[in-house]
Amino acid sequence: MESLHETGLLSRVPGSKATQKTAPCPISFQEQEVEETMTKMLEQQDMDRRMYIVREIIAIGTDGWGSFERYDGVVAEANEMEAKALSYAESQLERDMTEQHWPFDDFDEDG
Repeated sequence: MESLHETGLLSRVPGSKATQKTAPCPISFQEQEVEETMTKMLEQQDMDRRMYIVREIIAIGTDGWGSFERYDGVVAEANEMEAKALSYAESQLERDMTEQHWPFDDFDEDG
């Protein structure tokens, strides 16, 4: 088992201040755990970047809201993107999951 400093896990995290060694870290990880964690972190960063781009195109904030003045355009753009995503689905399960979890659906605040 390697410590956090030995694996370099902390130093690979953007914004980490773990570049100086002080006392040995009592927490350690297997190399496979480090690689899996780094892979997941990079995948999440990629998805966050993609969601940012989509939100910018549609003009929706991180809270899922668009401006009142642009509402009709926002809805139209979101619907067009959903239709494209559904057309790219390779199975009925993917289509069902896309429909059930589409992040830009209109939300029922009362239900």
